[in-house]
Amino acid sequence: MQLDKIKKAGIIGCGGAGFPTYFKLQGKVDTLIINGAECEPLLETDKEILRNHLNIVIEGIKVAKELVKAENVYLAVKGYYKELISFLKKNEDGFSVFPLENIYPIGDEQILVEAITGKIIPEGGIPLDVGTVVQNVETIFHLGKLSLENENFTHRFVTVNGEVEFPFVAYIPIGMPILELLDIAKPKILLSNAKIIDGGPMMGKFITENDFIKKTTSGILIIPKQHKLIRQRTRDLEAIKRISRSACIQCRKCTDLCPRNVNGHRIEPHKWMRNLALGEMIPNEMAQICSECGVCELYACPMDISPRLIAQLMKKQMFEKGIKNENFHNIPERKKEYADFRKVNTLRLIEHLDIDQYNVHPHIEKLTIEPKMVRIFLDQHIGIPAIPSAKLNDRVKIGDTIGTSGDEDLSVDYHSSLNGKIISVENEYIEIVNEKNI
Repeated sequence: MQLDKIKKAGIIGCGGAGFPTYFKLQGKVDTLIINGAECEPLLETDKEILRNHLNIVIEGIKVAKELVKAENVYLAVKGYYKELISFLKKNEDGFSVFPLENIYPIGDEQILVEAITGKIIPEGGIPLDVGTVVQNVETIFHLGKLSLENENFTHRFVTVNGEVEFPFVAYIPIGMPILELLDIAKPKILLSNAKIIDGGPMMGKFITENDFIKKTTSGILIIPKQHKLIRQRTRDLEAIKRISRSACIQCRKCTDLCPRNVNGHRIEPHKWMRNLALGEMIPNEMAQICSECGVCELYACPMDISPRLIAQLMKKQMFEKGIKNENFHNIPERKKEYADFRKVNTLRLIEHLDIDQYNVHPHIEKLTIEPKMVRIFLDQHIGIPAIPSAKLNDRVKIGDTIGTSGDEDLSVDYHSSLNGKIISVENEYIEIVNEKNI
């Protein structure tokens, strides 16, 4: 398969920041890792794809393997899911199943690469630096759909969970209004009393019922505003600063449990908290390699303060000042000696976050989902936004191109996820109304 076909199909990374897939598959590497760890609690998307659509995933693996010329291909899934592991092992075809520990954040590609290959990615580096490419299970699924059915990236699997009567996983049109999705899930509480998370509880972003499904949306969680998790994640920055100056006890737990630190990187969150406690915040360059996994903020700190939030602020300040971490690409030789004793068990994390009641493992539901309209943003990937190519009042079908990328740009095309009519064309997005509502 040609890389340009993948670009024109609009396929991007489905498990992280949305890096264009064609670009990641340009290099030649020794090892290809298919990331099915889905380390965030409450999300079941990747596991359900493997259970229900393994034939398509296997086709996608073949496509990716051929492009990167990898000799070693691993499908990484938590060994905690014993029945799934057994099923996958019986169907190994061009890949080897790699059972992972049930720890957080094992799905972080830096942690994942070390767990499988024993190689540590340099500070500020990427898997390619150690001869590896990592692709999410759903990204590989879309490669398979493109190869087998010539299908562009118009829908994605989403886990809907939390304070809802009907938690589920379903194949959702890109651009679907969140409110329509919640109508299916039936929230148990008023939305005015809830917070909506796009993604998982640890790293997901807060959105509103007026937002829309994106290519990077792996889950939609409904959590009460008064819940411990929400209170911790929505604290005021100035309040955090004040509390940090008065309450940080310099116990080092944020550093000792930091997955990147344990993996050998020189990131030490307690030091920037110490600077903050002593007075004016001084940007610490090593904050730039913080993955913002939330372990320091939501699990490690006994004083309920947030090194992650301070790292975010430092990153912003350094970006504005043009400070880069080019001189901090240290290559660790090994993990810390105590690494095995500093791992965060996912089940224990779920208990600590007090979200046990939502850990219900929803399955794929074959729902007929036809939203009244969709709003498809043209910048859902890392790189240059696509340019609108559809015109106002155009009639489109599912899969038709509505936004195009430049030949030399780090970008991808976008496509209609509905049969309908273009009702709005903006630089940032395109809106399509369902043909049944015309």
